[in-house]
Amino acid sequence: MLIDIKGLAREEGRLFRTLQASALRLEGDESLAEGPVEIGGDLEAVAKGILFSGTLKAQVRLECVRCLEPFRTILTPEFELLFTPKAEAAEGGEHQLHEEDCETWPAPEGRVDIARVAREQLILGMPGKALCRPDCPGLCPRCGANRNLKACECAPEPDPGTSPWKLSLVSRRESDPEGRT
Repeated sequence: MLIDIKGLAREEGRLFRTLQASALRLEGDESLAEGPVEIGGDLEAVAKGILFSGTLKAQVRLECVRCLEPFRTILTPEFELLFTPKAEAAEGGEHQLHEEDCETWPAPEGRVDIARVAREQLILGMPGKALCRPDCPGLCPRCGANRNLKACECAPEPDPGTSPWKLSLVSRRESDPEGRT
């Protein structure tokens, strides 16, 4: 979905669109969001282009890293992008990126594919450690039972401070406090 941002920046200064989840697909059929995705924010003309201070709202389906159960959550990442009139090509084979380069988006002819912007910002807004709830006890490391659903019968894990190696060192120090053995 191409948007003429030049006209919007001059006239309204705001952008708001609702996109279908199908517009945010990754390669193949994998969809990032479930249901409509809202993207909106302020547009401001600046010296290097048009600054877009935006936010995104999307319901996504994730998998908990502790219990491996799927769950739904709503993500609302905020972002700032500078839409520039043209992509500045690097001369030579290598180009060092600076922080401001990561917030720059090429907008040839003053037009931006807002679905691509939304897809990228949704990916960047995904949590690094997805939890179904903050206190999720996860799976039992011994029997694999989901401790959200039932308490397992396994003995609790030993305290790492009482490992056999550590216990042998402690008993050795107690039998020879001067460390002669």
